[in-house]
Amino acid sequence: MTIPCTQEENIGKFKEFMENSKGLKATIFTIAVAILLQVGTFIFLWGGLTTIVKVHDKAIDRILGKLDNVKIVGYAIAGEKK
Repeated sequence: MTIPCTQEENIGKFKEFMENSKGLKATIFTIAVAILLQVGTFIFLWGGLTTIVKVHDKAIDRILGKLDNVKIVGYAIAGEKK
């Protein structure tokens, strides 16, 4: 009675799995790099947008300050108090 050797069969299956997983490793690496690029781009664009909003806030405050001055002058001319 002979016992079939399953070790060679298992080694063959393991080698096949390792050969097939090379493509899987490359795919996972590519997806990870793509995710990092997207996160980096989002952070870069968010920072740029924050800067633009700060600049526009300063401009709006300057315009509103001028409008307040115009209202004060208008009230002074009309003799009314705010």
